[in-house]
Amino acid sequence: MRVFLTGATGYLGSHLSRRLVSAGHEVHALVRSPSKLADAAPGIHPVPGDLLDPETYRERLSAVDAVLHAAALVRVWVRPRELMDRTNVDATLTLIREAAAAGVPKILYTSSFIALGPTPRGEVRDESARPHPPYYNDYHRTKSIALEKVRALKETGTPVVILFPGVIYGPGPLTAGNHVVQVIRDFARGRVPGYIGDGRQRWNFAWIHDVVDGHLAALERAAPGSEYFLGGENRSMREFMALIADLLGKRPPRIPLPRAFLKTAAALQFAGERLFGREPTISPGVIDIYIRDWAFRSDRSVNELDYRITPFAEGIGQTIAWMRDHGVLKR
Repeated sequence: MRVFLTGATGYLGSHLSRRLVSAGHEVHALVRSPSKLADAAPGIHPVPGDLLDPETYRERLSAVDAVLHAAALVRVWVRPRELMDRTNVDATLTLIREAAAAGVPKILYTSSFIALGPTPRGEVRDESARPHPPYYNDYHRTKSIALEKVRALKETGTPVVILFPGVIYGPGPLTAGNHVVQVIRDFARGRVPGYIGDGRQRWNFAWIHDVVDGHLAALERAAPGSEYFLGGENRSMREFMALIADLLGKRPPRIPLPRAFLKTAAALQFAGERLFGREPTISPGVIDIYIRDWAFRSDRSVNELDYRITPFAEGIGQTIAWMRDHGVLKR
């Protein structure tokens, strides 16, 4: 199958490109700079262009069998602010419309768990959840708006399949999308003094290779108009920190950090990083995301796509082993 892929140089996209090639697919990757594909799987065909400029990729769409849109702007803050909307909302809709107009029979859109919104304490939801305000930062807002608009396109007959990865973790580039590896590294360096909030909030952790396999299964078998949550186990922050502490031979955090303290500290750091021209790594909105539950189930994916969920302890163990082997953690 000839696949037009966006986001090939990102955390998820780099895994997707290699897996697609190994499965025998012909991958045409949209990249601003073809040199960024130097470490990608051999056999990938670069498409020099920009997601924000459909003129750079429009002609390629008529020659492919599927579009897999995995690109997104994953940042705490960007300047100008409208760039987040242009990338995550406008460019997403344009690509899907262009692909449909070119007659592409299958379009896969990689959304995110965050687009579905937080889950009430004690509840577990699935891909049928509806996004709703409040939105805690621009990434949350734009992914939620994009989801609503892509669902509207689906209702008009556009052959799009929507996929919702959970909190993806595992080996791979240390981009903003590889958040769990960064948390593990910070904890190993003594930079995690306590739990965020009460530590009981549950997140859905998805092993990178399960998510990639889920994308390939959807590419091959998902019906147009379908939606699938590609997740893993729901674990509390206390469980997560206890597991990585045990694997690293350290004591887990014991002190819950109050929301008010965290938001004040985040606001000060956010302002300071902007003042000195650095890209912020934290914000009050990120704290609002951290202290909430994001618990989901992948039953439909398991039943219809034969989706496999790697045990959380196994996946985290392999992640830490990879971090040690690649110098991300000291042995």
